[in-house]
Amino acid sequence: MHITGEAKLLRIFLGESDISHHIPVYEKIVTEAR
Repeated sequence: MHITGEAKLLRIFLGESDISHHIPVYEKIVTEAR
């Protein structure tokens, strides 16, 4: 993957117990990123 232009790094620390609407937050992030 090659990114052109300006980029920013966002680091989020989550635990397995972090849930939103009965779905683990990390699963939502991975799904949206795909």
